Amino acid sequence: MRIGIITLHKVVNYGSALQAYALQHYLEREYGAEVELIDYKYPNCYHKIKRSLKENLRFGISRCIEYTFRHRSREISLFNEFYNNYFNLSSKYYQSIEQIENDSPVYDIYMTGSDQVWNVETLKNDSVMYCSFAPKDAIKMSFSSSFALKSVPIEYEDSIKKYLSSYSYIGVREKSSLAILERLSLPDNILKECTCDPTLLLDADDYDKIAHDSSVKVKGDYILAYYLCYAYNPEPAFSKTIEKLYKQYKCKVVIIGRNSFSYSGKYKKINGIGPSEFVWLIKHAKAVATSSFHGTMFSLIYRKPLYAIVPSSKDGRDSRISDVLEIIGLEKSIIHSDSVIINSLDTQPYSDSVNKRLENYILKSKYFISKMLEGKSEL
Repeated sequence: MRIGIITLHKVVNYGSALQAYALQHYLEREYGAEVELIDYKYPNCYHKIKRSLKENLRFGISRCIEYTFRHRSREISLFNEFYNNYFNLSSKYYQSIEQIENDSPVYDIYMTGSDQVWNVETLKNDSVMYCSFAPKDAIKMSFSSSFALKSVPIEYEDSIKKYLSSYSYIGVREKSSLAILERLSLPDNILKECTCDPTLLLDADDYDKIAHDSSVKVKGDYILAYYLCYAYNPEPAFSKTIEKLYKQYKCKVVIIGRNSFSYSGKYKKINGIGPSEFVWLIKHAKAVATSSFHGTMFSLIYRKPLYAIVPSSKDGRDSRISDVLEIIGLEKSIIHSDSVIINSLDTQPYSDSVNKRLENYILKSKYFISKMLEGKSEL
């Protein structure tokens, strides 16, 4: 059985790389499938043309800053090393929509993978992410795909409905994405489910091999702060949380992420790291504070005390982190970005109830995969 996965596998982002690997590895190991990550370039000309002048200008400036001051070349080198070691890529590299449409790869199953593949603000409703290149009668599925928004602009609804109506199974990563599917009124014969991020399909032991490749080691206890602000501004809560954790854990603060923020205390900033270093740093941290979705996922995998800074309760745009933590009963780990007073932080959040709900959440997602693939005569 040959499965081709279209996903954001080569975005220079720890979560993007690790979620692609996790889904590929799980399908290979559990189903003996021949799995390829379809090597489709993102961003390409389509996305750049669709961006506004302001978006392109912001993107260009941020890249110049990263290459000049933030060890970008080392980071890219470590990501390339990870791709070479852990990815099974398609033999062809597709640099445009036209190229993949005109010379489509052939598989038994075409699968849209996880991450923000259906985020119309960044992907601009790229048809490739809906497997538009697959033959008309092809079997199409998705696992943990994300719209990353609580709703999609009305001008996209008809085209998204058309694309997704050709799927047999649609697994989405958030409850909010499932609600979008319901509003689209897709055909009743399509099985729709809220599924976990692919990174959760693997255990901590599976990631220890990746962590072992890390070129970074930190001596002594530390709090890990992974700061992202491209989707929303996590301040002032992020800095307030770090201040609280520093007093509570009484150990040094290690910060990763490309963005600057307003925490004024002492900390060690580590730049230019790849997926292996990212996993190592979470594995060995005493606690994790993050505004990152995959920073949250790996904190769950390694059962780290977690302090997840999410958009303010007034901001209804991005609920990715909150959705997962609410499903597994970790609401106490949620801190809204507009919070100026941080209450007492739970250092032992993984109760029997939380662990059981997390286990059931993952098992339900694995069962969804089995239902998707049982439709194949080879199984």
